[in-house]
Amino acid sequence: MQKSLGLSIFVSLLPAIALFVTFLAFPFATILVTSFFEWNAAGMTFNGGANYLELWDSRSFRSALQNTAIWVGAAVLIHVPLAAVLAMILSRRVKGWKVFQTLFFLPNIVSYSALAIVFLGFYNARYGALNMLLEDIGLGHLQQDWLFQYDTALYALIATWIFHVGLYMIIIMAEIASIPEDMYEAAVIEGASEVQQDWYITLPLLRNVIGTCMILTVTQSLIYFEGIFLTTKGGPANASLNMSMATYRAFETFDWGEANAIGMHIVLLGVVAIVLIRHVFRIGERDFD
Repeated sequence: MQKSLGLSIFVSLLPAIALFVTFLAFPFATILVTSFFEWNAAGMTFNGGANYLELWDSRSFRSALQNTAIWVGAAVLIHVPLAAVLAMILSRRVKGWKVFQTLFFLPNIVSYSALAIVFLGFYNARYGALNMLLEDIGLGHLQQDWLFQYDTALYALIATWIFHVGLYMIIIMAEIASIPEDMYEAAVIEGASEVQQDWYITLPLLRNVIGTCMILTVTQSLIYFEGIFLTTKGGPANASLNMSMATYRAFETFDWGEANAIGMHIVLLGVVAIVLIRHVFRIGERDFD
């Protein structure tokens, strides 16, 4: 009986196992193995860890690593916290909350490619809306070519992405809706303000979902590519270069072994980030014993 049950479970899992091996396990193994090869149009030659050593000696790779870390920091410190704040405000059913919910979610259904083209115009040095606004409010001395100045390129790009909080806002709002109303009613009876209710009731109960959103946004920021490719291509002077763009550059120059070595760095960073976030937010643990 148990053998029959085990066989039926295995057969049921076969399609999922086949998909996992074909689209995840095999590609990952290929990337890992070929990252130790000098692989280009001429062929493949095993070179040990030379690809990794060359990367760490490369100034452009170090810039990509630093810029990716800044992007991840913005995701953790601004992106998800902003989504949580908006979710808590809109969950109070303030006037026009449905309109604001739609407006905040709208960028998430527009492709990054289309938004990149829009922001190219927005940041344009001559006719961009940002510089025109600065001129109108008397801050014309701050005008500059935002996407093509070394000091501003990365942060201008992060700004175009950081406010795509609609998806995480909706996820957090759904979790807030599952919190029993009697907890808030009891807090009101005790004289707690709305801010105190959010701080002592809502936020602690959102620990797991906020941690999950952190994982999602960090992995997204590690592989973000379209906006950079369509605007700055990592310039000027690698100021906005990230790991994904560095991978593309290596692939474009037919240095596929190096490209896969960069890819392994992205995988490692993602694993470390996920482990840290799960530990900090204690994801999966019960809120109450």
